[in-house]
Amino acid sequence: IRVSENISATMKERLVVAMGQFDGLHHAHLTLLQKATSIAKEKQCKSAVISFDPHPDFILKKRENHGYITPLKEKRDLMESVGIDYFILVHFTESVAQMSPTLFIDTFLTPLQIDTLVVGFDFRFGHKGAGQIEDLKKHTHVEVIDEIKYDNKKMGSELVRDYLESGQIRHVTNILGRYYNITGKVITGNQVGRKIGIRTANLLIDEDYHFLKKGVYAVFVKIDQKSY
Repeated sequence: IRVSENISATMKERLVVAMGQFDGLHHAHLTLLQKATSIAKEKQCKSAVISFDPHPDFILKKRENHGYITPLKEKRDLMESVGIDYFILVHFTESVAQMSPTLFIDTFLTPLQIDTLVVGFDFRFGHKGAGQIEDLKKHTHVEVIDEIKYDNKKMGSELVRDYLESGQIRHVTNILGRYYNITGKVITGNQVGRKIGIRTANLLIDEDYHFLKKGVYAVFVKIDQKSY
């Protein structure tokens, strides 16, 4: 997968573009990405993702920066695994947040040779989310992924974060379609585990990862390609 932070310097090939934040890369996100790769294969185009970093919620102060479900490197690796060719990363700033829908399209979409744009049903863009899917349809052909529900709620990153914070990891696994992955440094704790016959590793989670409810979790650990 090729990563670019410069729209104007990006490839001039015909593209099928999936656009969104994609924090979590859960089942609904993967459905969207797989739709993009499927259309790209059918039309003999390259597939691309346009995403934003840092998360717009942090810049717009919609919520505290408690990290990402899927930090950037892991996000890139997962996108590569589903067959995305190009990962176009837009540096999200206050000035990007202030863009009108028209300026957003002119800046980030017009310079690309977009055959088809794939977005989720609730995708919004531009200042205060004024840009809607109908605005995108004036620019290019758009495929819309309908809402996918989990437990009668919208399947989304917000739901994953709620489950992480409440320690309901089984639900997180179901929504992601894979085990939740974290990295961090093993640190000295109170050494209670050895006293009750269950040794534990106290993990200081990397700041990039969204925090988990404090507790004791069963985990798989990968060391030298072996899983324990």
